[in-house]
Amino acid sequence: MRARVDFSRPTAGLLSGGIDSSVICALACELIGERVDHGCRLKTFSLGVGESEDITCARTVAEYLGTEHHEVIVDLDELLGVLPDVIYYLEHFDPSLVRSAVSNFLISRAAKENGIEVLLSGEGGDEIFCGYSHMRSMDSHRLSAGQRDVLGLLHHNAALRLDRMNQCHSIKVVAPLISGELLNYSLTSIAPEYKIKHVHGEAIEKWIFRKAFEESLPTDIVWRVKQEFSQGSGSAALLTDHFEKTIGDEEFLCAKQVYSILRSKEELHYFKIFISLFGSGRAVDTAGQWLSV
Repeated sequence: MRARVDFSRPTAGLLSGGIDSSVICALACELIGERVDHGCRLKTFSLGVGESEDITCARTVAEYLGTEHHEVIVDLDELLGVLPDVIYYLEHFDPSLVRSAVSNFLISRAAKENGIEVLLSGEGGDEIFCGYSHMRSMDSHRLSAGQRDVLGLLHHNAALRLDRMNQCHSIKVVAPLISGELLNYSLTSIAPEYKIKHVHGEAIEKWIFRKAFEESLPTDIVWRVKQEFSQGSGSAALLTDHFEKTIGDEEFLCAKQVYSILRSKEELHYFKIFISLFGSGRAVDTAGQWLSV
């Protein structure tokens, strides 16, 4: 953290209220007092559709840390309105990626409007400390292989979204958890059973990371179950439901006969925007898809 953040430019933290972003903001609050001024407060930004879980959890963390907190409350119209820009900069149509990118785009835009030039992110914690729910049932050998798998895919999804949704607003994003030193330490020195630990019959992901900051944050935040950005912010369900209602079954089936890769009505909508921007040829082949939508 100290080697990557100097506060020489207006800096704020992305705060979802999950363990990763909360830890980064907690560390940044300590560092800004040392590097800038003891009375200086870190600015934090959270986004949600109404009183989403991310909004309420981020508010709890912001109050606990004493940050200058900004809430970006959006609705369906705002989500729909930025989709062409999001897909243009993202160069992708995968539903899970687009949904999360929409939230990133909007919160980055709000930060830019508030004069922020650098945003701190907790991205990478799930890859470094095995935070994905599908890893809970893996034995030690499979967990190590699974960790390497998600690390190998990081540049295709979360890192792609994070970089592009901030750079399109001329904002530099810093993700302190994505560092070579920490990655090497996690892979070579932390036993798998400390990343996913079984406590009272329950598998707890990122156990060692949570335990390390147990005294630094509210208990409910430290042990909060992981959610994707779009799920916690509330944008995922809203967008999925909207397209299920507005796109007819016949339209979807006809489109799927032409493009067999389409898996949902939501993906069809994003795909139509994508091909209107980049065409339906080679560009489609360059966009990978998640196993689930």
